[in-house]
Amino acid sequence: MLYVALTRAKEHFVASAAGACGAESYQSILQMSIFRENPEAWQEILPDIEALTLQADIDARFDQPQQTSPPEKKDIKIPDFQTKILARGIRIVHPSENVLEATIAGADDFEEAPEPETTPASLSVADLEKRRITGTLIHAGLQARIQHNPWDIKRQLAVALQTSLHFFSEHDTAAMQKTINEHLNTSWQSAALQTLLEGAVKIYTELPLLHLKERTLVHGFADLVIEKPDQTWLIDFKSTSIKGKDVEALIQERGHARQLQYYADALEKILPDNGPVTKALFFTESGFLRTV
Repeated sequence: MLYVALTRAKEHFVASAAGACGAESYQSILQMSIFRENPEAWQEILPDIEALTLQADIDARFDQPQQTSPPEKKDIKIPDFQTKILARGIRIVHPSENVLEATIAGADDFEEAPEPETTPASLSVADLEKRRITGTLIHAGLQARIQHNPWDIKRQLAVALQTSLHFFSEHDTAAMQKTINEHLNTSWQSAALQTLLEGAVKIYTELPLLHLKERTLVHGFADLVIEKPDQTWLIDFKSTSIKGKDVEALIQERGHARQLQYYADALEKILPDNGPVTKALFFTESGFLRTV
């Protein structure tokens, strides 16, 4: 949404916040990513933005006397942020989706690997929606437990089903709820996860990451980041089943290690004093933690 706002602003982009609202808030995105160490970071990407004159411009507008007649219609010049970003040779990459939104000719210092085929064509709409909803709620429910936040699975499932592309029967809904509960309970009882949570200095869930790596702007969300006294753990939740599967082959096929490397590079810049970043996958069905 931050990228969308920047590319559609007509005159100015203004971000405001009353206080910290969690890792997913805009304030956290700005503090932990773009403006953490370098308030002029965006000036390097978009040099035409006159950010420092914004407050004076706003003050001048509010100081003007109120007009009794309709103001004269003026032509508004819309800044073309997208062209400016592209002209700087910046690529926008979402590692979690393996999607390249902008490809810049000549920016060959970074090459995208082909996206793996992860969705069998034989799956029906019902199967795809069931996978999407259960996966989303498993992630959200586990993050809520880790942060000790209230979370009602019945309510969350009901809300998710309202926007589903498929109508699920009561039997199907009950089965989905059972699957979600089983994943959450198994995950929470995982000795590996509990060991990491114990003694954590800070815990972030759904942490937004926006990191400019050479000519690539990496954007995504880390499921779980745990700051320990001597290192930082970067953990990605996976609700897919690994029963009877070759885990190493699965990781290679899905590009999981590559996704985590993007996020690890960003974390090392955002949290430079927290020691090395250890990357891991956590399979919620079995509670299995696998470093990569």
